[in-house]
Amino acid sequence: MSRKGSEPTAGKEEGRRHRVWTVGGAEVMYWEEPGPENTERTLELAVHRAKELHIEHLVVASNTGQTARLCLGRGLEVVCVTHHVGFAGPGRDEMPPEERAALQAGGAKVLTTTHLMAGLDR
Repeated sequence: MSRKGSEPTAGKEEGRRHRVWTVGGAEVMYWEEPGPENTERTLELAVHRAKELHIEHLVVASNTGQTARLCLGRGLEVVCVTHHVGFAGPGRDEMPPEERAALQAGGAKVLTTTHLMAGLDR
């Protein structure tokens, strides 16, 4: 795969390995291993870059609300997009009502909507 920009440099943060590319003047970081231990640092970097670019909204995927909760209080408007009800099982909403209420009370907008293609293969 060709990339316009620099060759990647390897890095390590708190024992987690990552690679950094400079693309179009911006640094792009990829974690070598996925996992929730990368979430906090990823959010720090995303919020920092959003503020540099004067972006006022942060859209985040969060099914249980845990990641969206980490976004609150960072000076950006938070929009949390969840799985549709029924993704994890018939009639099942993965985000508990009290978590949805807490996010909304914290100023986040929470979007749970239908999945256009859900069920087409069934």
